[in-house]
Amino acid sequence: MALAGGAQASGPIYLLRGLAGIFSTGLDALDEKLVQRGYSATVHPYDYYNSLAEEAARLQKAARVQSLLWDILSEQTPPFTWRRR
Repeated sequence: MALAGGAQASGPIYLLRGLAGIFSTGLDALDEKLVQRGYSATVHPYDYYNSLAEEAARLQKAARVQSLLWDILSEQTPPFTWRRR
C-alpha cells in the first residue's frame, strides 16, 4: 500500500473487539474494507491481545533479520532503515 511520500505499508493489522465483544461489530465492516484495499487485517477477541503482541514482535524481528540479509546479499541499502535501540 502506498502512503504519503511514496512509503509502503506492510504487515498485519489486528483489530481487537471490546471487552464483551458485543458492541464492536463495526470492526467486521472495517476489516472487510481494509482487506478489499489490500491490507492484511483480522478481527480478534479482546483477550487475544497478548498472543497478538507476541506475534507482532516475532514478525518485526523477522523483518529486521530479512533487512540485514538484504544488505549482506545484495550489497545495497534497502529502501528502508532500522533504528537500533
